[in-house]
Amino acid sequence: MESVWDKATKIIQEKVSKQNFDTWIKPIKIVAMEDKCVQLAVPNKFFKDWLMDNYLSMIKNSLHSVVGINVDIDI
Repeated sequence: MESVWDKATKIIQEKVSKQNFDTWIKPIKIVAMEDKCVQLAVPNKFFKDWLMDNYLSMIKNSLHSVVGINVDIDI
């Protein structure tokens, strides 16, 4: 599960600045992965809201590239 997230974050890292990666992607932890749903943990509600507005599609696309299927994200 963590190796999937590690691979996905490497894809994201190539697409965003180091500062944005360190601020918005690095703090995310994968909590669960079941069927087509990936559950992620973030530091707080503000972080969650900002992430959903700005990086949700990039996270979904990178996970799709790694696992080969479209996934739903639960934060």
